[in-house]
Amino acid sequence: MEGLALENIVVPKSTYLILEVKSEKNTIHDYQKLLKQRVQIITEWMPEMGFELKYATEIVVQGKKSGM
Repeated sequence: MEGLALENIVVPKSTYLILEVKSEKNTIHDYQKLLKQRVQIITEWMPEMGFELKYATEIVVQGKKSGM
């Protein structure tokens, strides 16, 4: 794919949390709500479930799935 600055990375072996976020408007309010939920997941849910946040690769996929 010419013209794209792509780079290969190695994703370390670990346990990853995968979340699907659904937003129809993609407004700043949605973004603020997402940040609040992320903080809640990191500070409440993860410790309650026995997980801890590590300094590791974070993978984000943005965009709509085909067929939506």
